Amino acid sequence: MLSSKLPPSIYNLSSLWTLGLAMNRIVDRLPSDIGRTFLPNLRVLFIADNHFFGPLPSSLFNISTLEVLELSRNGFTGKVPDNMGNMQKLQVLSLFENNQLGSSGHADDLKFLSSINNTVLKAIRVADCQLSGILHKSLANISFNQLEELILSGNQISGIIPSEIFIKLPNLTRLYLRDNFLTGNIPQDIGKLNNLQALTLGNNNLSGRIPSSINNLARLLYLDLSHNNFEGVVPNTSNLQSLLELDLSENKLNATLEQVFGQTSHELLYAYLADNSFTGSLPVEVGNFEHLVEMDVSNNYLEGEIPNTLGKCLSLQRLSLMGNSFRGSIPPSFSSLQGLTFLDPSQNNFSGQIPMFLQNLSSSWRYLNLSFNNFEGAMPTQGIFQNASAFSILGNNKLCGGISELQLPACPIIKQKRFGKHQISLGLKVAIGVIVSTTMLAALLSVLCWVMRRTKSGTDETQKTSLYDHYERVSFLDLHRATDGFSPANSIGTGHFGSVFKAIIREGTEPVAVKVLNMIDHKASKSFMAECEALRNVRHRNLMKILTACSTVDFQGNDFKALIFKFMPNGSLEKWLHPVRTDDERYLTENLSLSRRLNIAIDVASALDYLHNQCETL
Repeated sequence: MLSSKLPPSIYNLSSLWTLGLAMNRIVDRLPSDIGRTFLPNLRVLFIADNHFFGPLPSSLFNISTLEVLELSRNGFTGKVPDNMGNMQKLQVLSLFENNQLGSSGHADDLKFLSSINNTVLKAIRVADCQLSGILHKSLANISFNQLEELILSGNQISGIIPSEIFIKLPNLTRLYLRDNFLTGNIPQDIGKLNNLQALTLGNNNLSGRIPSSINNLARLLYLDLSHNNFEGVVPNTSNLQSLLELDLSENKLNATLEQVFGQTSHELLYAYLADNSFTGSLPVEVGNFEHLVEMDVSNNYLEGEIPNTLGKCLSLQRLSLMGNSFRGSIPPSFSSLQGLTFLDPSQNNFSGQIPMFLQNLSSSWRYLNLSFNNFEGAMPTQGIFQNASAFSILGNNKLCGGISELQLPACPIIKQKRFGKHQISLGLKVAIGVIVSTTMLAALLSVLCWVMRRTKSGTDETQKTSLYDHYERVSFLDLHRATDGFSPANSIGTGHFGSVFKAIIREGTEPVAVKVLNMIDHKASKSFMAECEALRNVRHRNLMKILTACSTVDFQGNDFKALIFKFMPNGSLEKWLHPVRTDDERYLTENLSLSRRLNIAIDVASALDYLHNQCETL
């Protein structure tokens, strides 16, 4: 936190090799004769992050012993002296963020570059200094064979990008020319920079096609071509297998995203493709980018549904889909994106209810923008939806409910149709359609059958037909999507070994009941096998029909087992035997008569009798 001027005596230390005063608050000028009278043996001058001001003394560049000259983030003014020919040992020249250098607007502010003449220079860092000039002329005679960093971003440099950069600087690892006034095309010779790791050409006036030779830059980690006028397709990038960040935003590119994601490195962390003319859909290949942190495809011409595979990008924190023609619903697989803090699917054609799982995602939510879509139904009220300033739902006129600040209309009360007086065999329908529909009861009865069969039959298990031989397979992803991420809103019952959810696995098909076993209980796996074995042979009008089963792993690699039964819509046995009036009256509130209760008991007894005395004959 030093803040005073430097004592003049410090410049009399003729044997001093290194002067390091960085990151203080020193307010001072460098002596005009620093390189003639003072510090003749100085090798390192490190005074960055202070308040030095005034012009850079030309005598400074007469110190032939200098190896590192670090003057960044000060207040130096005027031109950079162009007498650097004596600095044969200079390895690092760093002047960035002295934003009044070259402020006079001279066309030859870059002349100092052509005055450098040594073979050991490794880094030129002169960014954010307001230097003007024509890059092509300044680098026409360069001979920095060992140069690894050329950082000239944030200036007022104009002209084309000279091919000499790519031909005469073979060891470049970082080339930063962002935020200038460069024009023309990117030369094909860029492909000769085999060691290049970072290339930033964003925010210039470059045009034409992105050269195919970009694909030769196999070590490239960071590519920024944003805010230019590039057009056409994105060239093949299959060799860029180390790429971590890709920024092509705000150009005129008109390829499909399949061309981008189909060949880009799966190690990609950041993908910025906004404000172009990309067409087609978001490809399923996006799920291969498991480490993706941010993706922005806003303001293009994309359409179709969002693929469920996007839920595999478990590191995703920011996602912008704004200003396209995406349709359908937000995929249930998004419930796996627990790190998501920013989501903007606004100005699209998304529809359906706002998924309840969004309120269960990260507690670090920063913003959620669902505006100008076709969402409808009840608003969630938990998580981010508790803070009206953290989300936007403008332009969705069919939403209801939510917190009071939204001033949405109340949601209509949904009343279930009561049974009429003349409906046939209500007791039988309750017994078949409701009572035995609870999969927990089916599990109990099934285990009884299984135990009895194991006792009475010596049949070799390996010779039995697998349950999966008869019914369609379903995956964890299918069930996760069909239950809206196993949302409590779709729960229809719980028991010792698991929970039951209502689900529609395939569009246009009838709903089913999905019993998800709680694998934390070590007995759940045995229960699953018992039910599979028993229920594949059970055929009775009062016992639940099993449709298929799922035995796999979830998104975190944990064991997952579920049984899928035919769904019966009339509620649970408990609600019929012990009715409770609820606000929305979704359940019937009339008591069953004695005769109906008797019919139910008879039907249950009939099922038990079948399991104990008849099921083995099947």
